[in-house]
Amino acid sequence: GVATGSGLVSNGVGQPGLYHQTKPSLDLKDYGAAGTGGDDTIAVQNWINAGNPATSSPSYLCRQGIYGISSTVLIQGSNAQSFTMQGAVGGTAGPNGCVFRWIGALGGGPVFKFVGVNASQVNNIDFDGNALALYTVQATYTNNACTNVYPSSGLTFTSDSFSGATGTNSADVLLGDTCAGQLSEVAWFNPKFTGTGSPSTTYAGIKTASGSGGNTKNFRVYGGSAQNFAQYFVDWTNASGIFDVYGT
Repeated sequence: GVATGSGLVSNGVGQPGLYHQTKPSLDLKDYGAAGTGGDDTIAVQNWINAGNPATSSPSYLCRQGIYGISSTVLIQGSNAQSFTMQGAVGGTAGPNGCVFRWIGALGGGPVFKFVGVNASQVNNIDFDGNALALYTVQATYTNNACTNVYPSSGLTFTSDSFSGATGTNSADVLLGDTCAGQLSEVAWFNPKFTGTGSPSTTYAGIKTASGSGGNTKNFRVYGGSAQNFAQYFVDWTNASGIFDVYGT
């Protein structure tokens, strides 16, 4: 077995999706999350806060479960620190994993908001808007109406899934914000982007925010899949630089 809070290696038999960590991980279950579909918002935010990614470089571990989120979970990074978030194998590689599912108001969200995050990794997490959230995940550079802007570069998602956004101009992933700031070099490896409904009520898989401007730029998607969007997989209207897609 794997001890509470451990970052040991699973041999692939038994509890799924526990991979090698370079240092002990903060285990979400240690912060009171049940992972049974009910509201785990407070536990999840306490888990993030315990790692304090703005001033340290934490490693987070999310075991198998469905973690209900009723208000946006905030991850505030910095240009001097990075973090790793590792989940159990989920929607991109198996039927059950670490799922963060929106259970809040229709048109709410995002489920997770990554602010000023640099050189960080998010692996094997399922982000589910649950046909309720306007955006499932947002990567940006401000969390306070643009009073403070935190440059963000080098956020990498590997084998994650993004689904369930709904509504006018909705997207599984929103990049940038209502003011200009630097957000660049975000990459996805083997992702799964899925719209919701038939016909789809998800406008796009990835969308740049209206105020993002020229410093929202240079993103890449490698492999994976994207399907069932009302308009586009990528809406690159409010950005600059490049957006490369390889084999999706």
